[in-house]
Amino acid sequence: MTGQLIVECRCAGGIADPPPASIVIVSSARPGRRCLRGRRSKTSLDTLTEQVSAAPRAIILARRTDRDLCRVGRALERDLVRLPDGVDAASWVIAVAVAITRSDRAALLRALDVLCNGPEIIPAGPSRPWGAGGLTVPALRPSTLAKWAVRAWEPCSWCSRGGLAGRACGACGTMVVDSQVGR
Repeated sequence: MTGQLIVECRCAGGIADPPPASIVIVSSARPGRRCLRGRRSKTSLDTLTEQVSAAPRAIILARRTDRDLCRVGRALERDLVRLPDGVDAASWVIAVAVAITRSDRAALLRALDVLCNGPEIIPAGPSRPWGAGGLTVPALRPSTLAKWAVRAWEPCSWCSRGGLAGRACGACGTMVVDSQVGR
């Protein structure tokens, strides 16, 4: 199994079926529960660990509610990006991530650390409805969003990653402080 991104199936609604080769869709649901794609989960923690282990350089995109995937990612010391709690907002971040996976790894992580706060991070500008729920998102191409996000990225004071100033860090969830304040 190869891939740059690992996503939980409940948030993978915006990804084409079958998914691109750069995406690994896993189920962190307990056996017997349904995923967003309508499949029954047969995943145990061991199976999830094997799936994540098979993609050693992949970035894991997970909501806080995907506890098993978060635990496995931390245990295997993978890069983990915290997605918004809402399924629609998380699906939007994943859809943008899929479109920008050709970026170098550092730029991709920085962009995801900013975009993981959801589509409301860009308050002004044109917007459009996205997805089945009609989520309001910026009317910008994913590559433009990624470039803006990389430039808006600020380092986190708590961990080695970062995010958008005044929002949660993409890795640890700590509020990111604007590095320009006080200069």
